Amino acid sequence: MKPLIGITAEINPATNMCEANHEYALAVAAAGGTPVMLAPLSDSPSYIEDVLASLDGVLLSGGGDISPYAYGETLRHPSVLSVNEQRDYFELQLARRAFVLNMPTLGICRGLQIMNVALGGTLYQDLTLIEDANDEQARLHQQPKPYERGRHEVSISPKSILHAAYREEHAEQSDEPLLLFVNSMHHQAIRDTAPLLEAVATCGSVIEATESHTSTFYVGVQWHPEYLGNATPLFRAFLNAARA
Repeated sequence: MKPLIGITAEINPATNMCEANHEYALAVAAAGGTPVMLAPLSDSPSYIEDVLASLDGVLLSGGGDISPYAYGETLRHPSVLSVNEQRDYFELQLARRAFVLNMPTLGICRGLQIMNVALGGTLYQDLTLIEDANDEQARLHQQPKPYERGRHEVSISPKSILHAAYREEHAEQSDEPLLLFVNSMHHQAIRDTAPLLEAVATCGSVIEATESHTSTFYVGVQWHPEYLGNATPLFRAFLNAARA
């Protein structure tokens, strides 16, 4: 039986409908999984447990900004948009419980940030708040369509799960950082990495990926691999963990 992968959904405020980009499902299916959409319900105490009991893996998808209140900030930067606290609450609970249960979890863009905040990390509300970043560098991370082409390189640390996934594809040495060309559609970034996570990829001073070495597969990336031709190694590693 193919691994069942839950993909978190956005709530469209205009239609009150749950939505998830089709590319997530296509990438999961191409890697050998069965994708299902997870509605962000937050008023049922048993919902998280019931959902995770039925799944083999969780994909925390991209979307709107996380409320600064979730990581202890009371003032909101003017650039913070599309906050949905119901979705925040659901996904933060989901990410924490998946970690405790050692459920294979992949976070993409917002999903990376959710994983970090769920385990006690913080965010920059806007890339311009990074001390050594300027407006031009911030714009580098906010590319327009098409998303299928890369925007900048990230450096992936050796001896990481992410490095191992892409090293096989690129035949790189295991003890050297691996450079990967990625797309980039975000204006927020990790400030303080959660104590149980480790930053394993960067672009300058921007953290581009984290993972946990105490879990089977708990990996988050800041880019959107589902749009890129180089997504296969990451989704294959994720699905292999889900099969196990």
